[in-house]
Amino acid sequence: MFRAVDESSLAEGLPRRRSHRERGTTLLEALLAMTVFFVSMIILYACLLTSQVQSQTNKDNHRALQDTRALMEQMATIPITNLGDVFPHDTWIPEFEDLHVRAQKVKVRYAGGDIDAVPLHYEVVSTWMTAEGRPATMTLKGVRAR
Repeated sequence: MFRAVDESSLAEGLPRRRSHRERGTTLLEALLAMTVFFVSMIILYACLLTSQVQSQTNKDNHRALQDTRALMEQMATIPITNLGDVFPHDTWIPEFEDLHVRAQKVKVRYAGGDIDAVPLHYEVVSTWMTAEGRPATMTLKGVRAR
């Protein structure tokens, strides 16, 4: 019938069968894990680049807004009769070129080009290049009374 076998003798002569946990990883499993890792790294890198460009764009927008507001505040301190002489209609203002933003230009346009209008409606136009290299424009409107 059945005869008893000593387990110690089996361990000496024959290689014992390893369980699934003791086998380790196969080359295919390692390649699959590395592929998943590299794809996720590429996605994270793309997200990082996108957020960096968006952050720079937001900074440029904020700086352009501050420069435009600064010009409007400067316009408020100048007597209205001299405003057209200091800031001519639809002319780029050299003091505001490339002030804080790349390729930025600022100009003042008066409603209908009439500097003597009562009240005086005007808009300050700021243009610049974004971090992506696209042109951007911002227009703020204001009114001065005589």
